[in-house]
Amino acid sequence: MKKIYLLTLSIVLSSVLRTFSQTIPKGIIERVNKSEFIFEGEVIRENGYWNDNKDFIYTSLTIDVKKLFKGTLLCGKIEMILDGGKVGDSIALEISHNLVLKKGDKGIFLCKRTSKELSAIDYYPENNPEKLETIFNEQGFIKYFKDGINPLISDWQFSLDSLAQAYDLMELYTQLNYVDCYPAQSIFDYELTQSVEPPTASNSEFRNSSINSIDTNVTSTLENPQITSMGGLKYFEFDIYLSDSTNGIYLNQGILKIKYDTLTFGSRIRFNSNMILSRGTVLLDTSTYLNPHGIDFQDDIVSIIISNTNGPSMSFYDLSPTPTQAIHVKMKILDCSHNSTVDQFQTNIHVLYTLGTTITTPLYTYDALNATNNLNFADCSSGTIYINSILPSNVRGGTGDLVTINGGGFGATRGNGNVFLQNADDGGRTYLQLDSMDYVSWNNNQISFIVPSVVGAQKNVPGSGFVKLINDAGDSISSLLDYLTIDYSVKNIYIHDSLSNKFFANLTPDKLSAINGGFIFRPDSSFTLHPEKLAAFKKAVDSWVCLTTVNFNVGTESNTADTIAVIDSVSRVKFAYISDSSTIAKTQQWIYYRRGSCNSAWTKEIDMIFNKDLLYVADTNINNNIPVGYFDLYQVALHELGHALSLSHVNDQNQVMWYGSVRTGILASDRRVTLYNDQAAIEGGLYVVNESYQFDTINCAAGTNLLTSGMSNCTIGINEVDRKIYDLNLYPNPTSSDLNISFQIDKPSSLRIQILDMTGRVMYNDIDKLTSLSYNKTIPISSKLESGVYIIKLNVGKSEYIGKFIKQ
Repeated sequence: MKKIYLLTLSIVLSSVLRTFSQTIPKGIIERVNKSEFIFEGEVIRENGYWNDNKDFIYTSLTIDVKKLFKGTLLCGKIEMILDGGKVGDSIALEISHNLVLKKGDKGIFLCKRTSKELSAIDYYPENNPEKLETIFNEQGFIKYFKDGINPLISDWQFSLDSLAQAYDLMELYTQLNYVDCYPAQSIFDYELTQSVEPPTASNSEFRNSSINSIDTNVTSTLENPQITSMGGLKYFEFDIYLSDSTNGIYLNQGILKIKYDTLTFGSRIRFNSNMILSRGTVLLDTSTYLNPHGIDFQDDIVSIIISNTNGPSMSFYDLSPTPTQAIHVKMKILDCSHNSTVDQFQTNIHVLYTLGTTITTPLYTYDALNATNNLNFADCSSGTIYINSILPSNVRGGTGDLVTINGGGFGATRGNGNVFLQNADDGGRTYLQLDSMDYVSWNNNQISFIVPSVVGAQKNVPGSGFVKLINDAGDSISSLLDYLTIDYSVKNIYIHDSLSNKFFANLTPDKLSAINGGFIFRPDSSFTLHPEKLAAFKKAVDSWVCLTTVNFNVGTESNTADTIAVIDSVSRVKFAYISDSSTIAKTQQWIYYRRGSCNSAWTKEIDMIFNKDLLYVADTNINNNIPVGYFDLYQVALHELGHALSLSHVNDQNQVMWYGSVRTGILASDRRVTLYNDQAAIEGGLYVVNESYQFDTINCAAGTNLLTSGMSNCTIGINEVDRKIYDLNLYPNPTSSDLNISFQIDKPSSLRIQILDMTGRVMYNDIDKLTSLSYNKTIPISSKLESGVYIIKLNVGKSEYIGKFIKQ
């Protein structure tokens, strides 16, 4: 007897996040179950407000509800409350790993009733009395956006092609038919002034019972391959045919997997909009079957989904031994210079059938799925849109670095065209489109843009990866050979409501809490009563101080009755309850800004909260493993202190600022705690320190300039990297004259010494030969280097060591 399946079969279980992160990813089932309300909507108003004590900022959002998936809500308007935001023209609260929504944002909201403090002002007369917050913070929002032409969807867990797929997903997991508040309209075309009668969301669940089934197999074949051309682009097209070994049983739903060559088609073709699926004869009944859709199983495998609409009455298709066209597949060819193969992948995939044509009949799985063939095709000529080069290949985000894309077919003007970079806030799973202000020029053969550290109203961070381009005509291309590396990104914020400017957030400590031009982090008793935790935090602070000269300090204990980290001229560090259970830790930056002669932004106070409900290992010995179920407190602190230092996420898994933080057990070799090996993070921190040191506090009426810290008690970490050299000493440091360098070495070797400024320019370069085990040298910099922070690199044999010094 076959096993019976509910309609919530594991259609999308293949699409899971690759790791845990500073925000713990939650599966769709948990997100749906924890949500009281699920609806599609658009943000039509946003208002930042102070709490009653005027020491914390919230944002009130008014959302126009478009579709109702779960919970008893009325079509109309509802209020949602988020942590953080900005008030007036002078202050903003920004929180790491936090959901940010702005007017015009559209998507699906997964919510619960909020316990956050509400505003005394009623900003909008919502007809729904409930006040909401998203479940699991960022993961409670499935974002809709446009690439300039086509609607796109972004989610933490799923790659979705269309609005229909998003609706299918919600129906599949809520077991409800959605209520459409604006029938026959797309969310991208709603008129917000339209008056709508308020129906409520309600529906009944269904269940299937078990009876015996018959033995039967289903066969899938790939047929009718061809290469086509449209709009100067090439496509590989084919049909998927299905047949059954027995008459009288009916296809309900299923999943097939197709493996393809990434050299020809690129990777993750579903998300990159490089695959189109359409109905065949089997799926022609639109009242029974939804549109077929794809989900990226991995970089070179796509899952093709056949699913029904879950309606009360169906007319399923009776497969027969004669193969019948089920789906037509159209895959965009990005590189025609290769001979390629498209294969069916895995035969142990569930495809379900019924013994009747309606939903009331039980569901069964076929005994076997027979995937019988693959398709081959030779190379073909290239399309009209192409990328020749992306220069430079290594850049920084938020510092003004310029990138130029060379090629053809871009269009004389930008129009609806866009450039997309991979998202560093999810490890590069999704793409982010540049804002209009980021473009410098656009013509048919060349596009230039400033590399941002934040894009879009949600303030996501672009990171390293392939570059995607779409022109005004809708033709698109991805760079498969030219990889853009963003070494680090320094925090930029929007000041103007029009999102017309982005500004670097300098570090400028509050006068009341500053000591020698630095920030003092004051731990509460949740740290001081646990010396091992305090030691892990202090070592993380020392690492950043010693390698970037940032003036961070750990002060004496300071306790407060506040349940949230408020603005009080004290930079607090604590373990505390975080209502969003998906958050490991968060860093709150109180950012001030001024227009006019200042036209800048600066961070005045920094608070840090660690989730007290999680298990941590407070280990500062980098040679120890972290057991399953625990978080690496030292690594989490290093990462959050990077945010405190105004650094954003990167897409290099070896860097401290990569978004991931594994909880499934970490080998010592995989712990990202060796900051001294993270050259990009060090250079990013040095950039922030140098900029903040020179910040115009007079015109900006800021607190006090960030001064560099004394480094006499610092160990740079070279001894921990490699025992080939030891006792490295740079002195005097800081220096107003020349710089002396000395160290010991275990055996003779070659030596290269380089000094670089904060733009990466080589200011000094010397090659030497180590003939003894002691080395001493005076480097003449008194007249050659201007005041500032510099990096010194030592290449000894095949090893590289990094230090830094200050020229006064």
